[in-house]
Amino acid sequence: LLPDTPLVREAQAHLKPRLPENVWNHSHRAFFLALALAKTQFPDWDYDAESYYLACIFHDIGCTPENLKATKLSFEWWGGMYAHSYLRARSTSDLADLVAETIFRHTDFVPGSIHLHGQLIQLGTLLDNHGAHSEWVARATVDGIVKAYPRLAWNDGFADAMEEEVRLKPY
Repeated sequence: LLPDTPLVREAQAHLKPRLPENVWNHSHRAFFLALALAKTQFPDWDYDAESYYLACIFHDIGCTPENLKATKLSFEWWGGMYAHSYLRARSTSDLADLVAETIFRHTDFVPGSIHLHGQLIQLGTLLDNHGAHSEWVARATVDGIVKAYPRLAWNDGFADAMEEEVRLKPY
């Protein structure tokens, strides 16, 4: 189940009109797929559902056409800063920092330590984008998540956004 707090509802209302449907759906698939992976493979992981969900729904805000053009920062950094600013005005600095750090590092696969939320979002996005570790989750679970949050040509749309980012941000 999705966390249901006033902050989550406010963030959903803020983001839903700002995210294309395929990005909104990917954010939710990443959330649910990671939780399914954690349940089956890492049952002792103790994560905070609210902050992890907030990281998921904000994690690709930097990929929207207007945000790609708004800065020379990578979509991860722009998105993390956007989420941090939004959440810092409405919650604690600890929550804002955790969500921003998760977004900053969700595509950072270098050796070292990463917060549990970073591990979760990496697992969820890798499974959604590439099918990584699909054998760890029941096919019916994946199918149910995709039925609830359809792909809507997600991979092509994300690839197009990354090509646009490289064009706009050559460094």
